[in-house]
Amino acid sequence: MSNTRRISRLARILRTTVLLMLYALPLFVIVPLLTYPDLSVPIREEYSDYNLPHAFATWQIAAYIAVFSVGLAILAIPLWHLHRLLARYALGETLSPACAQALRRIGQGLLAVAAFSFVSNTIDILILTALNASGERTLSIGIEDSDLALVLAGTVVILVGWVMGQAAEMADENRSFI
Repeated sequence: MSNTRRISRLARILRTTVLLMLYALPLFVIVPLLTYPDLSVPIREEYSDYNLPHAFATWQIAAYIAVFSVGLAILAIPLWHLHRLLARYALGETLSPACAQALRRIGQGLLAVAAFSFVSNTIDILILTALNASGERTLSIGIEDSDLALVLAGTVVILVGWVMGQAAEMADENRSFI
């Protein structure tokens, strides 16, 4: 089996997997809403290090869910571009400007996920401690190792996309000489 056929076969499998992941993203919001009668329980577990109020207002829970949902929507962006790239690979198109652009979009999406991850934790804590008494509210800003890994991965994918774009241009030039 040639490499092109192997790439095509693997791309079809991965494309289906990514598509299933895209369809599953809303479940990360729906399942907790249906599973937990009181969403404050998992929220308290996640943020146990912080001085949270005894009870959350409805708007706090809704805002927390909204921030989480925006994060999932941002995560869908690189997944969608990965799905598109894998569709091209499945058709045997591996070196083209469109593939290079898809790689760059995936990298940009990963950078967006990292940036939102950094900001969303701070927003969540501000929301959850907003009703605390003055002086007991919390502002927490921090960078996780996973955020740094996403920045590195996103940057490398963008760079590979640029290089692939140049390689696709050179391949087009070579084809025009023949």
